[in-house]
Amino acid sequence: MDITFSQVNFKYQEEYVLKDINLEIPSSKFTVFLGPSGSGKSTLLKLINGLLKPTEGRVSVENHINDLQINKKRLQLLLNDVGYVFQNPEEQFFAETVEEELYYGPNNKKISKLITKKNIDSLFNLFDLDSNYLRKSPRKLSGGEMRKVAIIINLLMEQNIILLDEPTAGLDNKSKHSIFKYLKHINQNTGKTIVITTHEIDLALQVADYIFLIEDGKIIKCGDPIEILLERNRNPELQGFFRTPYLELLNELEKQFNVNLPYINKDIDSLINLALRGD
Repeated sequence: MDITFSQVNFKYQEEYVLKDINLEIPSSKFTVFLGPSGSGKSTLLKLINGLLKPTEGRVSVENHINDLQINKKRLQLLLNDVGYVFQNPEEQFFAETVEEELYYGPNNKKISKLITKKNIDSLFNLFDLDSNYLRKSPRKLSGGEMRKVAIIINLLMEQNIILLDEPTAGLDNKSKHSIFKYLKHINQNTGKTIVITTHEIDLALQVADYIFLIEDGKIIKCGDPIEILLERNRNPELQGFFRTPYLELLNELEKQFNVNLPYINKDIDSLINLALRGD
């Protein structure tokens, strides 16, 4: 089932940070919230899994409803069904070792240790981690390793929806690419709904099935990333979202050679060659 926001407003103290939000996030897709800092991206995520309640309106998540009337029992059921990876993953670590962190959630959900071990082995293989990490302190891992462990913790909970707040913040370019690659693999091979916030526009456009452009607490545009990208030069409201060196080069080549160039999975040399050929 999809995630839907119906006439949602949210305010911190007396200031509204989300205004009249009506949106639908398709299930089993990779969805990205793009927008500047303070635009409301993280607040949207927290409304999905119940960390926050809407000031007005309602959020529907599978068979759950998050609104002002949600009680503790319903809230706990929502929290159990939706995974959440914090921007700073060390905030969700509490155990002495990675192994303790990994088994804690599944044990509470009565998932057998045999199934959990099998899942850990499979996920460690996917995320390029070896068994030595099980004995390490999660707080002493590198930034990229912390993110991997935090994502694995959520995947072990067998939830259909995984939310990630800025999952590549503070990582080097290699680690950023790796995290996006792993998340896309999980989405495509498990059918889990992945929803992330990010500033990494170039990477997001390569993996997203659906994007939301958010500014000042409002949805500016949503839809297929390539269709939105193609619209950027015709719609001044969108241009501020796509100011990266790669996209600026793309714009310049398109103007100079009067061609429409593909975006996805094309490096700079390939773009130049395509422009020179007039493809």
